[in-house]
Amino acid sequence: VLTAESDRYGGVFTPRGQNERYLGHWDNDDARDPTLRGFNGVFDGQGHTISGLRLEASEQDDLADPDYAPDGIGLFSLIGSDGVVKNLNLKECIVTSPCQYGSEYGAAGLLAGTCNGTLESVSVEGTVEGGYEVGGIAGQIGGSASHCKASVTVSGFGEVGAFAGSFCYGELEDCTASGQVLSIQAQDVNNQEAPPKSIGGFMGFSGQGTVMDCEASVYVSTTVSSNWVGAFAGYVQSFRAERCVYDAQKASGWKTVGVVYNTSADDQQ
Repeated sequence: VLTAESDRYGGVFTPRGQNERYLGHWDNDDARDPTLRGFNGVFDGQGHTISGLRLEASEQDDLADPDYAPDGIGLFSLIGSDGVVKNLNLKECIVTSPCQYGSEYGAAGLLAGTCNGTLESVSVEGTVEGGYEVGGIAGQIGGSASHCKASVTVSGFGEVGAFAGSFCYGELEDCTASGQVLSIQAQDVNNQEAPPKSIGGFMGFSGQGTVMDCEASVYVSTTVSSNWVGAFAGYVQSFRAERCVYDAQKASGWKTVGVVYNTSADDQQ
């Protein structure tokens, strides 16, 4: 339980829910079994705010340690399937992970790198930079979220969105995302070999997910030719959406262009 406001400016912080490497789903009697991984308790912010959190993935020893699974970086590295985070606000926070092709640092988000649990009434404000699975709330969401808000600037190479980078097998309800999403090229590969892909205002990629009563008012832009770019979602499959809205009036900065998808190296937009 968070009992007061928390100012993290300049403080050293290790993400919660980091876990030792697991051996496999068949090791049910092993303490490192996937069902036991992550933060699986209840974190109640009681409406309080954590401000000024600063996290750099390359400075986290556990993310480069082969004895740990690369679940990603955020206030929580991994929220497990039984984990609950509710009534919490994050403000003026920055999470940074290297934008590398094939990076092993995992997902990046302000609240969590990966969330397989339940989020209720969580809001985040700040900046997230990363490579794969980069999102405002979480880089990867495989659980549920309701009444959550993200007001962020997010940039990355693959599966990038203001709310979530990737969202699979979960359910989102009454959630909003605002701010900006930027598609950028990975540091160690050129655009012809591997262009950025799955860039969306609300989420970058989704498979087998359900989204209801959600709104995105996000300015989506790219500095290089990119594949699968969308106002609400970049790429979806077996996806269910009900009463979801993209508000172009709130997302100032959009310009009408004659090309929907442009992957030509000679004419990048």
